[in-house]
Amino acid sequence: MRRDLLAAVMLVVLTMPTLAPAEALVELRGVDRSGDVREISEATRYGPVRSSDTLYSIADRLRPAPLTINQMMLALLAANPDAFNAPNINALQRGASLRVPSTAELRFPEVEAADRAVREQLADWAASSTRSEIAEQVTRLSRQLEAVHAVNARLEADNQRLEQALGGLRADLDRVESLLSSPREAPAEASMLSEVVAAMQRPMAQGPVAVIAFLVLLLMTALWWGVRSRRLRPVHAERVVDNATEALGQARARIAEGRLEAAQAVLDDALGEQPDSIQLRVGLLDVLAMRADRAGYETEAHVLHAQIGNEADARWQRVVHQGRELSPDHPLFSPRD
Repeated sequence: MRRDLLAAVMLVVLTMPTLAPAEALVELRGVDRSGDVREISEATRYGPVRSSDTLYSIADRLRPAPLTINQMMLALLAANPDAFNAPNINALQRGASLRVPSTAELRFPEVEAADRAVREQLADWAASSTRSEIAEQVTRLSRQLEAVHAVNARLEADNQRLEQALGGLRADLDRVESLLSSPREAPAEASMLSEVVAAMQRPMAQGPVAVIAFLVLLLMTALWWGVRSRRLRPVHAERVVDNATEALGQARARIAEGRLEAAQAVLDDALGEQPDSIQLRVGLLDVLAMRADRAGYETEAHVLHAQIGNEADARWQRVVHQGRELSPDHPLFSPRD
């Protein structure tokens, strides 16, 4: 009895059919890549979706006859909503695994309805892409506009600060003008300062022009003040010499003794008494060159250039030669075309 029961159980096990899984996790199962698919016998999967794949190409390879590509695309979309970023045949995700229903399970509209649905989805996708591009452009332009407003605000603040600085400079120039009443002022210096004052009385420029104008006015004022400061330097126990020839002689004597600063003081004082003397200024430039006083040399060279007014003059040519060695990048000493 027990032996008969065991034999019956073994018979049942041996005769049971083998159950296949509901879905085979292979790239293509039951699909012939080389020709038309006549029928999908059971549900399969296609994937993962590669970057070169489109739903159109996948549907063309998987569709059973006589389904059209549009019908198969819509069937795959309906069977795999989670594999799309939007309910649109163009929104297929890369790397997704598509469930391919069996022929019996496929759900798709009629040919005309499928064609119409695909056209509508294509139009919706194109419009959505255009709206997205426009939104990105609007965002980018808005950011650029904000940056322009920020720059304009900084420029406006800079202009206000420049106006305040120019106001203070006007007050300083008013005080300097009072010094021009001294009979010892050089005509060249008086003319230079008059140009500065006249420039300050013109309407103020805006933007970068204001910065340039401000820097030019500062340069002209510094140039005049540098020349004048030498006129006002104390004698330091040296006798004021009125005669240019005598002053040059004393300066040479101090140069021979190696006392370049003392030689410069003699010539400075002499120029204070005789500001139009080209001879004294050329001598002072020689001393400044010996002392490698670049700033002082450039300042005095500007004044001498205005006094001589002829670049072919031998005295000016000698000054230019010295200036190129001392200050080679200064435009005053650059070769003229």
